[in-house]
Amino acid sequence: MPLRIMSFNIQHCADFYTGNIDFELFSDAINKSGADIIGLNEVRDKGSSEDFEAQASVLAEKCGLYSCFAKAIQIKNKGPYGNALLSKYPILSYSSVGIPDPEIKQFDGYY
Repeated sequence: MPLRIMSFNIQHCADFYTGNIDFELFSDAINKSGADIIGLNEVRDKGSSEDFEAQASVLAEKCGLYSCFAKAIQIKNKGPYGNALLSKYPILSYSSVGIPDPEIKQFDGYY
């Protein structure tokens, strides 16, 4: 069975032109791709800041897909940021293996 696989850097669902979070824009691109499995980069998950909602879950719901999220970094006073997977097929289990970096405890970036 052939699979269509897509890699998509969603840049936390920010519209490049407006800078606004736009789930419709990104879910539309995912749906138009026809991909069975989508790897997402630069994804926010639920955090303490209202800007940090579970983006993989929102996109999965809009696209009728399954999702899982893996935190890569914790953005100080905001929330988790990382990668996600969307799939037309149920995700039975997953794990995330962090890359150790003892010099960086939290990221204070612009995200």
